[in-house]
Amino acid sequence: MDKIQESDNKQNKEKEIEDNDKIMKGMEKAQQSVMMKSEDTQLKHIVQGYDFNEGVNYSKMFDMYKYMGFQSSALGQSIDIINQMIKWKLANDPIDPEDSDYYKSKEIRESTKCTIFLGYTSNLVSCGLREVIRYLCVRLFI
Repeated sequence: MDKIQESDNKQNKEKEIEDNDKIMKGMEKAQQSVMMKSEDTQLKHIVQGYDFNEGVNYSKMFDMYKYMGFQSSALGQSIDIINQMIKWKLANDPIDPEDSDYYKSKEIRESTKCTIFLGYTSNLVSCGLREVIRYLCVRLFI
């Protein structure tokens, strides 16, 4: 009986060791998946907020959004792009030989500006941006 019991104990220990090895391998695989090495973001600027001790300057304040967290920096980049779109005129670009005669006219080139389209989901209206969207529409920004 002792030999049978010893054999069973040995088999149980081997099974336990095998199970532990499987668990450890699984944990190592999970750790490798979760604990991945961070990638260098190569930030161009130091992340910082607006200094209200300098007073409230909306232009500078919105400009500082580029240097705040991820969503703020995306907003800051968006503000830059929209400002470029607002300032753009066809007259800023060289005349393309393939343009029709209509677009070669100096007056037409000066008056041709960027058309901005706004697409949005309904939650923007219900979360309080309705007034902002209305402002943009009334003033023909979009």
